[in-house]
Amino acid sequence: MPRVLFVGDSSTYGFDVSDGAAFWSIVARDAGVEPIVAAAPGYSSYQSRVLLGRFLPLHPDWVVLFVGGYNDHRPRQYYEDAEIPARMARRHAAWHGVRALQAGELVANLAGRWIDRNLRDSEQTLRVPPARFDENLRAMLDAARAADARTLVLIPPFSPELRAARPILAVYEETLLARAREAGAERIDLGPLFADAEAFRFDHVHPSALGHQRIAAAITAVLRAAQ
Repeated sequence: MPRVLFVGDSSTYGFDVSDGAAFWSIVARDAGVEPIVAAAPGYSSYQSRVLLGRFLPLHPDWVVLFVGGYNDHRPRQYYEDAEIPARMARRHAAWHGVRALQAGELVANLAGRWIDRNLRDSEQTLRVPPARFDENLRAMLDAARAADARTLVLIPPFSPELRAARPILAVYEETLLARAREAGAERIDLGPLFADAEAFRFDHVHPSALGHQRIAAAITAVLRAAQ
């Protein structure tokens, strides 16, 4: 049975739908594949890149990437996602056991957050800036290819409300398309499948049960055509 690794954020995880209604579950049933889900709410392409590296040793036949839909272009909390390893390492440093120094770091973080909110342009305070997103995507596509897994890139469906609120989404979308083409990956533009509001939940971001069904049907068609 082919093994498919699904990588992404809450939309891949199946936020607010049952496991049986999530697109990866429907694909498993309809396409006859074994699903591996490497996704969690709130994850950006940085976490997706880390998860992909951890799950590729399971030797999936396919990697389905559903990244860059919402979390990457959200405002950062103190620092970019790419700084997480250094920040975590700092917590284990000897100096971090000194409360006065911990307090100093907290004050510095709060000051940085104030500067982000009041003095910097919104595009300078993203969790994963476009250049980092490009780097993460390249790394994921290269890793999947090195593991001899075929790759399917899903181009997230952006509702009119979300596009109006976050014009920078177009940059992430263009990067997804460009890198998928460059890597020779299969790709599905989910936008046309979400032309009607019923495919989204009320938040205009996450797929509804109907949206998951449409995503699953599109992925199943690609997998079957490749057999």
